[in-house]
Amino acid sequence: PAPPTAPVPVAKPAPPPTAEQAADAALAAVAAKDATALKALAAKDDPDPWLVADELIRRGEFDVADAYAKAAPRVDVERLPAYVASRRGKPDDAARRARLAAAGAALQAGKLAGALDRIGFAESGPIDDVVGVRLAFCRGIALRSLTQLDASAAAFLAAGEATERFGWLARASRAFGESGVSAYTGSAFVAARSAWERKLSVSERREDKAGAADTLGNIGIAYDVLGDYAKALATLERA
Repeated sequence: PAPPTAPVPVAKPAPPPTAEQAADAALAAVAAKDATALKALAAKDDPDPWLVADELIRRGEFDVADAYAKAAPRVDVERLPAYVASRRGKPDDAARRARLAAAGAALQAGKLAGALDRIGFAESGPIDDVVGVRLAFCRGIALRSLTQLDASAAAFLAAGEATERFGWLARASRAFGESGVSAYTGSAFVAARSAWERKLSVSERREDKAGAADTLGNIGIAYDVLGDYAKALATLERA
């Protein structure tokens, strides 16, 4: 028999650029007056365009952020130009960004209590920016890992309501989904169903059929656990 052949190595795809790298590319495209390159960059969903625009805002590059936000219009970024305009002229809070970075590092290291300490609970009022949403996500993740499930569901719900309000729909969908997971894990089945119903609404606005189907499945399971078998069956058939 012929000797076995060595497997052909398969090249791994390059990872997507970070938000910082995409912001660098946007700056270069605007400086070169290359509208085609800017449109191609803005059309990508990874990295999230809202994170790229936020990085440009952090640098004070509002004109570039505005051009980037308008370069490839679609439902997920429909309100991104208005968000960029709302941040223009407002000082960037470096301390909050430092807390976000420290909280993220603590979560990666498994230091959950440390992450909560770094996030802090001092912020009051509605979440109105990308940094606030990301802090709420970190809080929700840490609280879930510490089995503080009601508080985790509330943190994700606050993030979902904020992102839906200012138009970051991809993150709103994710936030409502995570809120439902935390609530369901804590046996708060009505709250879980409610959060997933809000995710379903966002998924339908985004014409995300796969996301809608997954969410309908979760809603159907919630109805089943609550004993409403007719609605469970109808929802699962719809999924």
